[in-house]
Amino acid sequence: MPVVDIDYNAVQRQRVTITECLKDHDIVIKKQALDLLYKITNAQNVKTVVKELNNYLLIADAEFKKELSNKICQICEKYAPTKKWHVDTVIKVLTLSDHHVRE
Repeated sequence: MPVVDIDYNAVQRQRVTITECLKDHDIVIKKQALDLLYKITNAQNVKTVVKELNNYLLIADAEFKKELSNKICQICEKYAPTKKWHVDTVIKVLTLSDHHVRE
């Protein structure tokens, strides 16, 4: 059973550390950090998490941009506070990720 299912709040308190793991050189650590961020995102923190992920999208390597942009769009679809925010955010992701976005 994943730790996020056992103690969601404990994992939530480590969000900044988890976000920093996106900068690791190891792709496995990056993917695990992204998966954890996806799991701990909710309606209350969606704007903050997406902002952090978009900031990382600016510097992410090409091989990781596709997965990262896809997760951001999934988060937006699931927790967007307004339709305007959703559309604005998806446009930003499309702009930042160049041609590394899935259909």
